[in-house]
Amino acid sequence: MSAPLSPLPDSVAIAVRNVSKEFRRYSVRNQSVKAALFRGSRGTYEDNWVLDDVSLDIPTGSTFGLIGSNGSGKSTLLKCMARILKPNKGSITVNGRLSALIELGAGFHPELSGRENVYLNGAVLGLRRKEIDQRFDRIIDFAGRQVAQAIDQPIKTYSSGMYVRLGFSIAVNVEPEVLLVDEVLAVGDEEFQRRCYQRFEEFSADGRTVVLVSHGLSSVAAMCDQVAWLEGGKLLHVGQPQQVVDAYLTTLDFGRSASVAVSASPGVRLSNIAIEGSQRRNTVTEVGEQVAQLRTGETARLRMSYETDQPHDLPVFAFSIHTLDGTLAANPCTIGVAGPARIETQGTVELEVPSLMLVPGAYTLGAAVFDSSGEHAIDRKLRLVRFEVTGEGQSETRGITALGGHWHGPLFDRP
Repeated sequence: MSAPLSPLPDSVAIAVRNVSKEFRRYSVRNQSVKAALFRGSRGTYEDNWVLDDVSLDIPTGSTFGLIGSNGSGKSTLLKCMARILKPNKGSITVNGRLSALIELGAGFHPELSGRENVYLNGAVLGLRRKEIDQRFDRIIDFAGRQVAQAIDQPIKTYSSGMYVRLGFSIAVNVEPEVLLVDEVLAVGDEEFQRRCYQRFEEFSADGRTVVLVSHGLSSVAAMCDQVAWLEGGKLLHVGQPQQVVDAYLTTLDFGRSASVAVSASPGVRLSNIAIEGSQRRNTVTEVGEQVAQLRTGETARLRMSYETDQPHDLPVFAFSIHTLDGTLAANPCTIGVAGPARIETQGTVELEVPSLMLVPGAYTLGAAVFDSSGEHAIDRKLRLVRFEVTGEGQSETRGITALGGHWHGPLFDRP
């Protein structure tokens, strides 16, 4: 490992410099001296670099996300930051006291009670007993009633959710400058996750730093100030959350669904599904795909063509718009609208949206046609067409829907 970095400026919480980490992957492993003697070898393995020359700065006071597919190296990088693992090459410098919640039950002794484990973990994190005494009630209150009732029981009797509640509560209440959190929060229930994310916001407001590894991409895009994308041990991209998440999801080929006939009714085939804005702009994605580009608030037209071999009475047409992680953003349909009473051959259906109030980001468009009840799909194409929404000068950049509207009050209603 190279020499440590010089002291960090206050604006940087963690500096990662040219970090590489190697693990050996054994195809044949000798389990004993006897096996080694009989085989006449020390085992067969190949070197696997799970991190390859990764460098990045994590700003102080930010919530920073690490994303990537399984085996991409994000959890290994987090463990290197926590000094659980030592890089083979490079260096990591952390500015301030660090606390980590990386593995379920890590740092807990199963035979000790919850109370004893609070003091054990606090001591490991550098707190004196008096300091833990001062924080103890706060830790238990945040962990919740179920943990409080079992605080004097051996921790081996706790459920996985109770493990996470107690571990997270300890981690955030030792008042670290830097908090590292791996995917373990996924074990908690929805209410607990909401409280955890609220605590992350409080940390950021206090100038503390959170580094989060998660597969919950919509949460990462909503919570984080910056996101880094790792793949195959390499750092591919660092930047604004939604841009990085969209770039990552594009490589997963989310959607390109073929026509799915899901009804026994005679077929209606959909084609030529498209969306365009009033200014008809296109852009090219990072993977070379040309897509429609619209602006928040712009007039948009959604269009599909259909073809059928025999008549259909009162068909229901629908469009669907999803974010790239699969969240449904809009699902307009012709139920309750004076649509076609009967289709017989072929035609086009178009929806005009006077003001497309989607926040900037990447989306997919799909279409479907149903029977007259609106319950049974005849043909459906999900997340088929990708498009992008931009928002130059747009103040709403998170979530899905831009509310628009006008601000009022003494600060705004000036002549």
